[in-house]
Amino acid sequence: MDAPLQPRGVKRKNATDVPNAQSDGVFVIADDPNTTTPPNITADNEAYLNDASLDSDENNDDDSGDEYDDSRAGQYAEANEPWPTRAIYDEKIPQLFEKLSQVAGQVVETFTTHKTAIKHVEEHIARARELIDLPKTTKLRIAVLGDAGTGKSSLLNAVTDSPNLAKSLSGGESCTCVPTEYSGPSPSQEVSCVAIVEYIPISEFEVQLKEMFRDYYLFTFEKDRSWDEDTRQAYSLSAKSAIKTLCTLFCDLPDFKNLKVAKIFLAGAYNEDGAQTLLQSLFARCKDKLQSKTTGDRGCADVCEADTLQELRAKIDTLTASSSTSGVPGLWPLVERVRMFVKGSRVLDRVTLVDLPGISDTNQARVNTTQEYIKTCDYIWAVADVARVADDRTVYQLLSRYGVPFEGRVWTIPTHTDDGIVGHELAMTNYLENEGCVLDTAHQIHDQYLAKRLECRKLNRSIQRKKTSKRKFTHTQRDALQRQEVEFGKKRAEAATYEQQRVAHLVEARNELNTTKLMDVLGDLLPEGQDLVVHCVSNYHYSACKGAKFKGAKLTADETGIPDLRAHVLRLCAPDLLRTFEAYVNQNVPSMLHDILLWLEKTTVEGAPRLLELVKKPQHDSKQRIDDRILAFTRETQKLISVALQDALESATELAAKKMSKIAEKHHSTVRAFIRKDGKHSTKMCPKESWNELFTITFTGIADQQWPLLVNAQQRICETLERGICKDMTEVRDGVKAWPMDPVTKHKLLRAIDLQTLAVAKLFVDNRIAYKKTLRNILIDITQDSHESFFAQITSPVYDACNADGGAGVTRRSLDRLETYLKQQGELSPFARMEAAITKRLESDDATNVRKLGKDIALCLKKVYRAVDDLVATKRADDPAETAMRDAVVHVWSKWDDKVKEVQAEYKTLKAEYETEQKAGAKLKEE
Repeated sequence: MDAPLQPRGVKRKNATDVPNAQSDGVFVIADDPNTTTPPNITADNEAYLNDASLDSDENNDDDSGDEYDDSRAGQYAEANEPWPTRAIYDEKIPQLFEKLSQVAGQVVETFTTHKTAIKHVEEHIARARELIDLPKTTKLRIAVLGDAGTGKSSLLNAVTDSPNLAKSLSGGESCTCVPTEYSGPSPSQEVSCVAIVEYIPISEFEVQLKEMFRDYYLFTFEKDRSWDEDTRQAYSLSAKSAIKTLCTLFCDLPDFKNLKVAKIFLAGAYNEDGAQTLLQSLFARCKDKLQSKTTGDRGCADVCEADTLQELRAKIDTLTASSSTSGVPGLWPLVERVRMFVKGSRVLDRVTLVDLPGISDTNQARVNTTQEYIKTCDYIWAVADVARVADDRTVYQLLSRYGVPFEGRVWTIPTHTDDGIVGHELAMTNYLENEGCVLDTAHQIHDQYLAKRLECRKLNRSIQRKKTSKRKFTHTQRDALQRQEVEFGKKRAEAATYEQQRVAHLVEARNELNTTKLMDVLGDLLPEGQDLVVHCVSNYHYSACKGAKFKGAKLTADETGIPDLRAHVLRLCAPDLLRTFEAYVNQNVPSMLHDILLWLEKTTVEGAPRLLELVKKPQHDSKQRIDDRILAFTRETQKLISVALQDALESATELAAKKMSKIAEKHHSTVRAFIRKDGKHSTKMCPKESWNELFTITFTGIADQQWPLLVNAQQRICETLERGICKDMTEVRDGVKAWPMDPVTKHKLLRAIDLQTLAVAKLFVDNRIAYKKTLRNILIDITQDSHESFFAQITSPVYDACNADGGAGVTRRSLDRLETYLKQQGELSPFARMEAAITKRLESDDATNVRKLGKDIALCLKKVYRAVDDLVATKRADDPAETAMRDAVVHVWSKWDDKVKEVQAEYKTLKAEYETEQKAGAKLKEE
């Protein structure tokens, strides 16, 4: 392939630019001076290039002409791909884990063989059982969003290497109506595929049911003649969605068996009493539908199990289908989310992919769900068709809303990268060259392809003439014909290779061009210094590599971009996975064995009570350090956020009043449209507008400016806490080191302290990662309008009051009500209430997070105290059973310890090799 794209001056004409030109489907073939003709091809033999005999049924080969069916060549699998060059994916890692797991299993077996009802023994057994399996790593969560037709489902199938994964929920539109989580198998899962369909708490669905009635009746019976076309269309879509949903849920009732009947029935119920009675009746019916379901975390659920994804689809399609069939009601409007657990995918074993409805969905309930789900994720994939990705509305909205809060972790995934190329190579070549791409290699490949195709046609004509000849063949002639047929097959295969290379080169060139364009157009939506991550993929060609029927030039699996995307995901997971495994090797298992050793060999130490007092001191000090940490963050919050917002209350109120003046100038139908949707409305001229975001511009500007300072302050305070805890543990270590005792005992105690110091260090790393997401989500709730945002929660009662009003002058009254609310002063000011809510949330979430960290740290400190107490206790238990158990364990402990040390040494060597390799690679990249 060519080097990075550079401008090229030479243009090649399109077939439409050349009179009487013939197209070979790729480049023009005509007697035009600007037409590319392969070497040694004359006008006399160019007819061969359009000879239909090569593609006719007279050919003995089953394939026809240029169409190659490679579906029989064997299916591609992700298992064929090399793992990313990260230590955690080395083939030795599972072997090292297995050795340590066996040690934990042997501990359990030895203790249970001589089991006695002693607390210490029970604790050793429980801890060893936990370590038979590798401790869980918090999986990365990736939100996948894209409009209909962008290839989101096929992308999920491809990247997980599970062809029927997303299809198992497709049932029409359900895959975009219901949030769907895809993950690897749960620990106790026996079958290959499990789906848990969780339903909305019935009290929440009652609100949604009321919304459906309101949307339908508003457009059908309460139309305003002054509505503009955009408003009319928006209400129309909402009404259609509402009645379709009702028919899906209640199609087993005669009044909702189809749309026509339902419209007539709802018209008859259009009065306050009739609508309320009908609403209560349908709500009661929904409750009945869910009574037989299993009770889940938030409500009812269905659990489906199967050995294949196809079988699973058959079981859950009736639950998740977005339209009813054969009079059987669909339950998807009652579904809150679907969680799927699937075996056999590298990606799903390490991340959770979350397929979400779009943020531009006409159903506001689904938009709300999507916005809340996104906040639980670590990365976002914005999926769009390659031809429209630069102008895609969803891509732009995702990057503009989440690019900065997610610190650039919003990836753009252009799909269908092969579209418009196969069969249209000439047009694509001209387009790319006009855009400044250098395609010299593509032209060379094309020339080689035409030359080889010409050879094929000549040879094929010769073969066909001989076959149709009435003369009898001699053995020599028959052998010669067979050799020609073999040669023909080889040449046609070579032509197919050139054709494949030509398509692959054009795909790569367009991918590079689109990546450059996207970075130019959308790069400003990311934090400074962050590059936009773009992964161009061809789901269609990857499906062909998996065995789907396909004809024509096919990209290889690597050329589809799917393996590269998969490898990138696996590289993202590597640091967390390695940290967990490293803790397992160097802290979890060694700590377990060391605690057993201390239980085995009690000894007497001079001044043991004073030593225990020294070791216990950090437990008391850590409580004070945690309190100081919380107080320090509260002060920083007050200084950086609260004071800044309080100082801006007056300006925020004034700006909101100016915005209200502009809003009052809008047509009354537009105003009512915004009020009905709690201040959010979309039109063609303004795809997305939010009054709440307009009112809070002052506060969001301050938050954007002050938030980096708050994050830095929080990190600094956490580092201070970590240094304090480490200082306390160091003082304990120094005290033990200076204490008069025999060297063997001292080494054991120092080892116990060192192991728990490692555990504390990991606690702080994990805490930083989790708390970073907490702060990010608070910022999102400040700067973006959603049903859970701060200002939306505060203004919701006002919008409810406006919507409850009616009759003449309702628009003016609604505007006056809203304006009066925004202008309130003192504690009643919505901006003062917003500031108070932000401060409370920051302080509350911080306290919760730090106190949890404090409990985990206290547990580590208690383990240090317990280790010293076990070893230096002046009295040994006289239980004969415990004595017998000690005698049994003491004979095998050294073997366990030797095995652990062997694994640690192997892991250290392995990790060093990868670190050396990565440093060399980074240095080479810099050069």
